Amino acid sequence: MTTLLIILAVIVGIFLLICVLSLIAGLVDRILHPHGREDSPQQVRKELQEILDGSNPYALDDFVSSGSFKDPRLEAIRLRVAHLDSEFPPESKGEYCGPKGIEVIRGFVRELEHETA
Repeated sequence: MTTLLIILAVIVGIFLLICVLSLIAGLVDRILHPHGREDSPQQVRKELQEILDGSNPYALDDFVSSGSFKDPRLEAIRLRVAHLDSEFPPESKGEYCGPKGIEVIRGFVRELEHETA
C-alpha cells in the first residue's frame, strides 16, 4: 500500500512540474511576444509546406499551437488550419483532416507564394 502511494505521489509531482513549466513557458512567450509572433509570410508558407510534405511530424502542432501571429491575415490562416479537422473530418486514421482540408492548406501556400515572389 505504501509503495502505491509513493508511486501515485511521484506521478502527481511530475504532472504538477509539467504544468508549472508549461505556465512559465507561456508567460515567457507572452513577455517576449506581447502582440503575437512576427513571422513573415515566407516563414508561414514554409511551415504550411512542411505540414503538406509530412517532413516534420510535429509541423502541424507547432504551427497551430505556437501562439498567435501579429499579422491578422496570418493569424486567420493559423486559426483556419487549426479547425480544418472539424470542418473536413479525416477519412482515415492518422490523418489530420480530409482531402478538402489539405486543399485549403495548399491554397494558403499558393497565396503566400505569390505574395513573397
